[in-house]
Amino acid sequence: MKKFFNIIKYIIYIYLFLFFINNSKEYLVVPLSEAILEYFNINIFNNTLYSFLIELFILGLCTAPIFYLYVFFQPNSVWLRAYKKYEKNNYESALKSFEQLAIKGHQDAQMMTGVIYSTEQFSGYDLKKAIQWHIKAARQGNDASQCYIAFIYHHGEGLEQSYKRAIKWYRRSAKTSKEAQYQMGILYFNGFGVSVDYKKAMLWFKRAADQGMIDAFVFIGHLYQEGKDVNIDYDAAMKYYNLAAKQDDANAKLCIGMLHNDGLGVKQDFAEAVQWFKKAAEQGVSNAQFNMGLAFDIGEGVLKNSKEAIRWYQLAVDQGNVPAMINLGTIYYNGEDTNLDKKEAKKLFKLAFENDSAIANDYSEIINNEDDESFYVPPKYLEELKKQNTKVLKTSLEENNQVNSNIIFFPFNKRKTGK
Repeated sequence: MKKFFNIIKYIIYIYLFLFFINNSKEYLVVPLSEAILEYFNINIFNNTLYSFLIELFILGLCTAPIFYLYVFFQPNSVWLRAYKKYEKNNYESALKSFEQLAIKGHQDAQMMTGVIYSTEQFSGYDLKKAIQWHIKAARQGNDASQCYIAFIYHHGEGLEQSYKRAIKWYRRSAKTSKEAQYQMGILYFNGFGVSVDYKKAMLWFKRAADQGMIDAFVFIGHLYQEGKDVNIDYDAAMKYYNLAAKQDDANAKLCIGMLHNDGLGVKQDFAEAVQWFKKAAEQGVSNAQFNMGLAFDIGEGVLKNSKEAIRWYQLAVDQGNVPAMINLGTIYYNGEDTNLDKKEAKKLFKLAFENDSAIANDYSEIINNEDDESFYVPPKYLEELKKQNTKVLKTSLEENNQVNSNIIFFPFNKRKTGK
């Protein structure tokens, strides 16, 4: 029925357009053409080409506004203007236009309405409404909204956590969405709702990588580096890490640093490793910041410098990095380079213990010591802690990927056209 009414509507449009052309030619186009020809002393009867071209030009001037108004009020044009407002962070005005289209069933408008409602910077932030609009768009086949709903079920934010439903929506979205393909890889990599299957994870990551998903490059590199259901191939790992690093991916830079640090596929070079750690650390990767602190702490790849070690450790501590808490606490406890501060050391150790239950169980006697002045960590504990922390340099890649798999991302490819 809707298609029938659309056909009738376009027949009326065509009729009105032809009616306008017919009348405008008699009362407007021809008289104006004759006036122009007469002004330039051109004989209309001997210059039919001039006459035709001028009539055509004037007819274009007369009909252009009609075409402009028709296009201006088309749904896709409204969508594009609303999207430009969204890009300028004019959420209120963009939402008004998107919502008008969304009510009429425009799936991309429904998706963008959901996007705005889920934007924390928007004064009318409403996750419940965001989910409702994304569900409407997802049911119409919008891959971005399908991925969003899957992600909501994956992490249980706004909807009850359900891997089963997450997988259902990821699979629908993954027909076209690189973000959904990447998330399917994450599920198989970590065994969320499915059995751990590195081969399937690799397949999904490669599908996402083929569409340019940078995070997928890092995981592919990791699978090759660790030989998870594939032959260990450090050259392939380096290749994929470099592809991501060229796109300024901070995690990839950390991974490249790890290969240089351990001499995997390349000549071991601590100085080169530090250069890559620094690039990742400056982009806020806490494990890279820890590695920078450790490098300055023990003088590996750089000159030993406790001030720089403290600076980098503190940056990692601010992001909740437990090994950095322990190492920084150790510096303050031992008073290295006159940085003696047992009160601060105790604070950092307790913070580390609170964030790591295994450490808390092993060192409960230190946690329960209430006397800051007589606060004492037996040497055997300090030695053991130090051993644990040096291992972080070897395992931070694995930890980084686990953290990376839980990053909340924005599952939406910015598109310049609406549907």
